Amino acid sequence: VKNKINISMEKKLNAPYVPRSEFVELYVNREYLGVYQLTEKIEVTKNRVNIPERSGAFLIEIDNKYSRKDSVLFTPFFDIPLHIHEGEHSLLKDKKALKDFVGEFESYLLNETSYSEKELSKWLDLESYFRVYWIQEFSRNVDGFLNSAYFTWVSNTPMQFGPVWDFDIAYGGAHEINPEGWYTRNYSWNKELFSDVDFQKKANHYWIENKNIFAEILDSLSFWELELKEPAKNNFKRWPVLESTESWAHNESVSSYKEANEILKAWLKTRYLWIEENL
Repeated sequence: VKNKINISMEKKLNAPYVPRSEFVELYVNREYLGVYQLTEKIEVTKNRVNIPERSGAFLIEIDNKYSRKDSVLFTPFFDIPLHIHEGEHSLLKDKKALKDFVGEFESYLLNETSYSEKELSKWLDLESYFRVYWIQEFSRNVDGFLNSAYFTWVSNTPMQFGPVWDFDIAYGGAHEINPEGWYTRNYSWNKELFSDVDFQKKANHYWIENKNIFAEILDSLSFWELELKEPAKNNFKRWPVLESTESWAHNESVSSYKEANEILKAWLKTRYLWIEENL
């Protein structure tokens, strides 16, 4: 459900593309395997991530879990691994242009004490950045801008962020149980950006303009809880994990799917109110 929440929010925040997804009950060779979320793969096509299919156009993931076989560039100053999903066969000069572009952005962050919107807009599409930032921050996602953070870059244009992906350890998952406190803004490029008071104000303005979308997610949770009421019974009969805390991403024992949803709703309410009180 955590992934469904954020995909839904990104769609309501008018992202140009959001992967379609549906809950399904899976059978393989007549064996029941439980409830899964069937989701479109993030890839470059006309009806998904719509960028030119040519050299100099890239679909990139910030990915600290890259493997040796992946095409990866490291940013010049922050040493961030950029996993190239589309554009890996681009000309060397285009890959160098990408690295130089990100390097100029990082140099600007490190050498200026305040950031003008005009200057930042050379590197960042601020609308897409704020959309992704607030989804990551609201969900207090442990991966945040460290893993599974996608953006596109086409030569001579700013970075466009999204679509969002991978929230299994968000919303109180893993070790970040506490719904209070800033999280995503405390590292990587975000740490530098949010050191500027004017930038904070711009980010806060985005939240104020769109906070109703974040508040409405509680209604969506109730809808999905009802939709999954019977499938959940089947799933947890097949996989009796609700009371277990052995998984590193499942840190609280519950007696029922309904109780798990109530805990998530309480977390969301507290998170929302904390952000409202600390802008």
